[in-house]
Amino acid sequence: MDELIHELIALVQQTAPELWRIATRQVVARTVQCSVGLLVGLLVLWLCWVGYKKMREYSKNTNKYDRDDVIIGLGYFGLAMLVVFGIIYIAVAIDSLIGLLINPEYYAIEELLDLVKP
Repeated sequence: MDELIHELIALVQQTAPELWRIATRQVVARTVQCSVGLLVGLLVLWLCWVGYKKMREYSKNTNKYDRDDVIIGLGYFGLAMLVVFGIIYIAVAIDSLIGLLINPEYYAIEELLDLVKP
């Protein structure tokens, strides 16, 4: 299988260098896309941390008769859900990013094979 992949790479590089360039450029674009996604996920987690600190400050500074515990509980639940989804999103982005950075030729071949598949 490994030999077949190397033969395919050589064939594509010899017969269609422009196609190979386009495929590798697409891999670079996907790498940048994963990097931006990772940064967005980290930003969401940071905003959740800031929101958590603000909610704790609000619940400490208000009288227990003045605040609505249900709304505060829903706020904490919403923040917890954002944190869980943010962590999952970051894990997927890191997994994709590592694969794209370590072996971009594989993903370029995958792009070319996707063009051929019906």
